[in-house]
Amino acid sequence: MALPTYASPLERVWYYTYLVICGLVFLFLIAPILIVIPLSFNAEAYFTFTPKMLALDPEGYSLKHFRDFLSNPDWTRPLKNSFIIAPLATIISVSLGTLAAIGLSQSHVPGRRAIMAILISPMIVPLIISATGMFFFYSKLGIWMEDTVGLSKDISGYIKVVLAHSVLGIPFVIITVTATLVGFDRSLTRAAANMGAGPVRTFFKVQMPLIMPGVISGALFAFITSFDEVVVVLFVGSASQKTLPWQMFTGLREQISPTILAVAAVLQQKGMLTIILILGLTGWTGVFRLIRAEYMKHKSREYVQAADAIGASNARRMFVHIFPNVSHVVLVQLSILVVGFIKAEVILSFLGFGVPVDVVSWGSMLNEAQNELILGKWWQLVAATTAMALLVTAFSLFTDALRDALDPKLKGLKGH
Repeated sequence: MALPTYASPLERVWYYTYLVICGLVFLFLIAPILIVIPLSFNAEAYFTFTPKMLALDPEGYSLKHFRDFLSNPDWTRPLKNSFIIAPLATIISVSLGTLAAIGLSQSHVPGRRAIMAILISPMIVPLIISATGMFFFYSKLGIWMEDTVGLSKDISGYIKVVLAHSVLGIPFVIITVTATLVGFDRSLTRAAANMGAGPVRTFFKVQMPLIMPGVISGALFAFITSFDEVVVVLFVGSASQKTLPWQMFTGLREQISPTILAVAAVLQQKGMLTIILILGLTGWTGVFRLIRAEYMKHKSREYVQAADAIGASNARRMFVHIFPNVSHVVLVQLSILVVGFIKAEVILSFLGFGVPVDVVSWGSMLNEAQNELILGKWWQLVAATTAMALLVTAFSLFTDALRDALDPKLKGLKGH
């Protein structure tokens, strides 16, 4: 946001102070990542920056820890198990969670509030308690599968872990799909039934495309929950089902190796990519509808029809004649979405459902500050919330100024 030429000295001081504060907050957020990722390229088997690394000597850096991660059976086997268990658990969670959400969205279902509370209880109950209960339940199930069905211990172990992770992923699918169903028009399914479509065809042709963003978001949540989970698999699984987080946990206890930092660097990018995909999938529909509405409104204007008359292509009419006149409206919508995404990330990460706990974000920072509040360090919570408020306010002011700069009506007024 450019500083106006008529700004007073006090406004100038506040402007530059504000930029410094935002820069410091940004540095505070990315500092842990800037430490973990370079350490993963350490050529030595240490968790510290060696003199060669500090001197930026190329010999001090190496990809050997990433090669160890991709070639050592101690790491490749858990990685393979994670990519076997997580997709299967996701498929089960999405299938059952979507059906449960659709059923519980019907107002005539008796006791649906109690059923909903039971289904989402794995999100609320402490994980160690859920893991203990699953241990007793799935141990009996495993004995039954081995003695009665005749399955091997490895197969029964995979089934137990997949089912346990499915239980943890179902609540996420139910919540995201239920949120999507709030704005679903029930008359569409009735219209499809009147046209002769059966329930299955109506679901896949009418209902599923409209709730797909919620389904995909729930699937991403379920996948990341299964992929990063370590407590339940320690109780339910065996050595044959050792997952990547389990191997990282074991490595931290038994052998400290920088390979763990290489794995953490990879998982950090995965966690942040997941939360970006989830927020993007839930926000693109509003932007699409706004752009389409503005396009339909402006395409009949005289200057657009004149461009069409002289042979301008569709792309030229869109980006040269229409988009400059609607960019300020789209920008306002995008700024609202960004602020909403910041709030969503804060809530998700604060509750432990967003980025991994070792990745610094607004939500994890507020969560940590809340824990420090118990020790009497109230200023950390105040500083975290103040920094977040300043960032949101700064972004809003920036987009307001950019909107005013792009609005063709305001440009005309400034010309006069």
